Amino acid sequence: ALSAMGTRFELVVGDELAAGGGAARDADRLALAEAALETVARLDARLSRFRRDGVPAALARAGVAGVRVTRDEIVLFELCRRAHARSGGAFDPAITSALARLGLRDEPAGADATFASIAIERRARRVTAPAGLAPLAFGAVAKGYALDLAAREFVRGGVRVALLHGGTSSVVALGAPPGRTAWCVALRDPAETPTEAGADPVRPLARVALKDAALSVSAPHGRTRVITGRRVGHVVDPRDGTPVERVRLVAVVARHAATA
Repeated sequence: ALSAMGTRFELVVGDELAAGGGAARDADRLALAEAALETVARLDARLSRFRRDGVPAALARAGVAGVRVTRDEIVLFELCRRAHARSGGAFDPAITSALARLGLRDEPAGADATFASIAIERRARRVTAPAGLAPLAFGAVAKGYALDLAAREFVRGGVRVALLHGGTSSVVALGAPPGRTAWCVALRDPAETPTEAGADPVRPLARVALKDAALSVSAPHGRTRVITGRRVGHVVDPRDGTPVERVRLVAVVARHAATA
């Protein structure tokens, strides 16, 4: 396990590898798990908007001068650009300004711009932003991408069975546990409070079977604040800055966690 991106990442690794065995297999699994966690820690340091040496803060300072990023980071920027375009702007890591204006961010709002204003040069691995843009908030997509890259470490090392999650809201499943056809993940009802140890478990809203797939879950109740007498959640439509209401929970299954 590892604390990163404001939450806790946990990895469960099966004992089946494509090759090797015995004591060496245990050592291999441990080394792969450590490499996977190092990948998560590296992305946390690079993508956090709270770190002055991270990409979001550096991009906000550099503006049109731009910053150079790694291959993995340019892939994430391009994924975000496609998601922003295909969703008609409903997905937008440049949402910091809208959240600040709502009082959901304790920082200046910055320039009013969308992710479409971010210029991405794939060959040069350089990204540029409008002057005055607040640091990008990659949020859950960074969590999912970190899990995808961690899972890649396992696959390259021959791991067939593993479950990886970040904060229980982003999950990647490789293979299936022994005697099962898939990993079974329960979705907790946000309206229910967790039970005490030993008490009857809360009945989940649903159970999702995952095999070589990813799950992402979000609910407005996660972070709330009272604004002008009304309690609003942290899930906001970046197109008009309106907090999402009358939504209990959203869960998405996809091939990759960043996409979900």
